[in-house]
Amino acid sequence: MGGRIIARGLGLGLLAMLLNVLVAFAWVFFYSVAIAPGHDGAFYQAYAQRVAPISGIVAGIPIFVAAGWLAARGPGADRAALLPAASYILLDLLLLGISGLWPALGLLALSYLTKVAAAWSGGRLVTRQKLLQ
Repeated sequence: MGGRIIARGLGLGLLAMLLNVLVAFAWVFFYSVAIAPGHDGAFYQAYAQRVAPISGIVAGIPIFVAAGWLAARGPGADRAALLPAASYILLDLLLLGISGLWPALGLLALSYLTKVAAAWSGGRLVTRQKLLQ
């Protein structure tokens, strides 16, 4: 695998992380405005800590299918498709270690497994498209 493929996979993993964070922020904002308005900041921060891992799983599936699909659109499709998920997981572990805010182990494992499976599925879509051409 060449340097450009690795760089693209790493960049897609970082972009996927940013999109996941934006979805979590958007959901908490929506919750604070439309579902449970009028509480103090600590209430919404506590809610964000509870909902962010679940939001990351749900939003992460389509995000990582797309990231795997984009990463696999070149040589080494199967392996390249997993790079966004791998870079996401490594960066997430680093950030969790620095912050000390660890979610439940089961949620963390589910989050990582769904991201790897979704990225791999996105890569398989590229492989299928190449076979049909």
